[in-house]
Amino acid sequence: MKKTNMTNQLNEVYQRNQMNTGIQMGNVMNKWKKNMDAINEAFGGDIDEYKLLTTAILLENTEKYLANRSRALNEATQPSDVSFFKRYAINLLSAVVPNLIAEDIVSVQPMLSRVGEIRYLRVIYGSNKAPVKKGQVMFQNYTGGDFSQHTYTSDRIEGETVATDGSTTKFNLDWTPVVPGTINGDVDGDALTDDGNGNILIAGAKAGTINYEDGSITFTTAPSADATVQLDYEYNNMEVPVQAPELVMKLVTAPIQARSRKLKTLYSFDAAYDLVNDYGMSMNNELVTYSAAQIKHEIDMEIIDDLYKKATSPSIAWNDVAPTGVSLVDHYNSFPIALTEIGNAMYFNTKMARPNFYVLGESTANVVESLARFKSAGAVDPKGPYLAGYLGDMPVYKSPSIPVDGYLAGFKGTSLFDAGYIYAPYMPVMSTQLLMDETFTGRQGFAASYGKRMTNGDFYARGIITHNKDVVDVNVQQ
Repeated sequence: MKKTNMTNQLNEVYQRNQMNTGIQMGNVMNKWKKNMDAINEAFGGDIDEYKLLTTAILLENTEKYLANRSRALNEATQPSDVSFFKRYAINLLSAVVPNLIAEDIVSVQPMLSRVGEIRYLRVIYGSNKAPVKKGQVMFQNYTGGDFSQHTYTSDRIEGETVATDGSTTKFNLDWTPVVPGTINGDVDGDALTDDGNGNILIAGAKAGTINYEDGSITFTTAPSADATVQLDYEYNNMEVPVQAPELVMKLVTAPIQARSRKLKTLYSFDAAYDLVNDYGMSMNNELVTYSAAQIKHEIDMEIIDDLYKKATSPSIAWNDVAPTGVSLVDHYNSFPIALTEIGNAMYFNTKMARPNFYVLGESTANVVESLARFKSAGAVDPKGPYLAGYLGDMPVYKSPSIPVDGYLAGFKGTSLFDAGYIYAPYMPVMSTQLLMDETFTGRQGFAASYGKRMTNGDFYARGIITHNKDVVDVNVQQ
């Protein structure tokens, strides 16, 4: 009971905050347009619109936090101090958020308050049309689905079961009008067909009739109670009114609460003075830069670590020891075979997804970066996970959280819901105001607040490089 009440309370909080969401989002984007234009320009004008919207929402959250904080400050704090702090915090967030790798590899659903909801998309079949059953899940990003059906929208029905009780002689097919001469089936091992003229034949002998318009079948003798009758047939889906199967789409919500990361920095008055006097550098700026980078890369590493550990698609191993007579370069060029295998395993596991990004450990990076198809992303300033380049058109990241001999293959689609992991930021990076106390010690705190959830591990697969000198004639092993 307590758990149910808590869930209801979380839902109510979220619903209050989500009123007029569309209008709110438009207002937020207009309010932060100058910041968004600056960010877009910094990224060469091609930054994703949803990433800009996410950043705008988080800027709005940060401003609200700062407004509440400034009201709580004592009278000794000058308005100019608050103004500088606000400007610095907003600039810091604008610089950090769009650079999170999380934005590129998982679904990002920003929270409007510390307690909110994340959303999943569920698509279900709304009609019984054999072999599909009503209520069967076609797609949902949190437990998968059956995306392999190929007759649901066609005029073909396969394996419709006719229930028998040993006394009933009349049955009705679900989809009408039935196309004459298309019925095929089985009654306890005997072939059942229709002759196109309204007669039902079992083992070639007349055993009943069919009305093609309403799909009613009348057997001369009722099938036995334990008989299994399954029929394939076609129906006319061009004659109005057309009987058409349905898809039902639902947004499923689940409550989530943001959690925090925190970091405190300390420095001496004299060190700060020497840094600015000798090098023209602000100790505060340097601490902010490194502290924000630490929080940013820890968030990215935590997400990547979750994806790697909770991946449920089949794992693939590749032996990096070259067979006798094969050069190391030529052998390394066989590594894409393992990538192809892991991609196919993921596709057949999910019925819809193939990898469209990789995250590498150190040894795996040595192999991938030596491939002719690999193109470096150019000069970077890596602090934690970063984009290393592209293998063909596939982005390749490096991360210290991946085992040195491992790699992660993952999928993120174009839709917000085409991912198996949700990162829900509330305030990704926030700093307290700088304080210098009577001991000449500078103090400043940094924090991040966000929620997260793995929703479908099938969208991710682990790979591993082995170093087996005794097995050099089999390069790819599953």
